[in-house]
Amino acid sequence: MPEITTTNLNQTVHRAVILEAELRALAVAAVAAKLGLDALASHIEVKTNVYTPVHGSKGDRSPRIEVELIDHHEGKPRVGIECPADGTMSAPIVGDGTGQALPVL
Repeated sequence: MPEITTTNLNQTVHRAVILEAELRALAVAAVAAKLGLDALASHIEVKTNVYTPVHGSKGDRSPRIEVELIDHHEGKPRVGIECPADGTMSAPIVGDGTGQALPVL
């Protein structure tokens, strides 16, 4: 997290410098929280891109951070499927997705 400095005179001024890597981490955390995802999970791939597009005839700049969270479904435990008609959940899916019985250990 950034270091915050405080100056007191006739007013209190708090100042912090946030490095680009910290900004990226904050943006990823905000997007993951909004989606209810754990950005540190092994099946989540995180990509960030910082860019500054130029807009309008004056060449106004508007810096942006693009966050992409890719949830790789393979390797995740499968849960039941929700029935659209009544919202009930089916039993969890057991197996490797091939439809074949799993070997008995």
